[in-house]
Amino acid sequence: MVWEQNSKAVLMLNKIIEKNHVKCYQYWPLGDSINTMMFPDVGIKVKYISKTESSDYTTRILKLTDLETKESREILHFHYTTWPDFGVPQSPTAFLRFLTDVRQSGALDQNVGPPVVHCSAGIGRSGTFCLVDTCLVLIEESGLNSVNVREVLIEMRRHRMGLIQTPDQLRFSYAAIIEGAKQLPSNNVNINNEVVTNHYDVVSNINNSSNEEEDEPPPLPPPRGESLTRSMMADLTSNPITRNDELSAPPDKPLPREPSISTEISTTSPQAVPNSAVITNNLHEQNSDGVVVPNDNTSDGENSSKTISPPSSPDTKNEVRHRNKEKKERLAAQVREMKRRQKETEEWQKLKRSLFKPLTIGIGAAIVGGGIIAICGYLYMRG
Repeated sequence: MVWEQNSKAVLMLNKIIEKNHVKCYQYWPLGDSINTMMFPDVGIKVKYISKTESSDYTTRILKLTDLETKESREILHFHYTTWPDFGVPQSPTAFLRFLTDVRQSGALDQNVGPPVVHCSAGIGRSGTFCLVDTCLVLIEESGLNSVNVREVLIEMRRHRMGLIQTPDQLRFSYAAIIEGAKQLPSNNVNINNEVVTNHYDVVSNINNSSNEEEDEPPPLPPPRGESLTRSMMADLTSNPITRNDELSAPPDKPLPREPSISTEISTTSPQAVPNSAVITNNLHEQNSDGVVVPNDNTSDGENSSKTISPPSSPDTKNEVRHRNKEKKERLAAQVREMKRRQKETEEWQKLKRSLFKPLTIGIGAAIVGGGIIAICGYLYMRG
């Protein structure tokens, strides 16, 4: 199957022996004394190349060779060794670290075959891995509010019955999705929430880069003279485009005029501004087009003009940084809302269990008492 589907990696989430039972066949060479394994029934030879051990998993490089065509390929074998059967990993952070290494290897890319994910039964631990990875990809593509974990799991169960075996595995899936969404890189999504780069960088941490951006000094305020000139020119210009802007939004009030340029502005006619220059009352939107204003030096009653340069690049960086900060705050609020809903659900389940337990005890006591009374009555009648 690995050879046929051109898979780049095999993800093994169980150990060979668990609870004194053999859970899986040793299908790869360990590399201690035997470096190759032969599978003549499918015509494949597996050779051990190397391995890298981590705290929770081991990464191996294996070489597959077709015995008929002599063609060879190298595949990766990710072996998670600390995930118990019917249980969950030690923490979402350890699991997300494993998922990050799998993604960075390119095993989940679209240009290679699908990875082979297995455990013992193939639905508990494997289902947890697939659910978390799928939801994180959907969150990166469409946003946090567009993902319903329950609906995603139901859809996956239509293709693989029984995915997610225990409540603990489902609870861990929610925790891992929340933790992965916190670490979602904002630089991979533009203003319109469209994915710009790779879909598989969800778990990468960008806290260092964001801290560096926040440490930058704030941009300097614009010169007062330019803002006054632009405000007065916006009031004096009778361009039709300006009138349309005034109908769509309330005009900004101009600042007080400077005495040195008041007389020159009053003598300037609206025709001094070329028709090609578009002037708007909203000073904050003048980022791309220059505004033509009269020059201080006049000769023979004619006013020359000069173009005010667009705002400097620090203003744009400040706006981008502000938008990114707002986006992170919205994401944090959504995560808090998910945690609150999960906590309310758990409290409701505890309340139901607390109400059901006394009822069960009462029914049991009634049954036992009735049995004792019946036995005593029978013995009395017999005596």
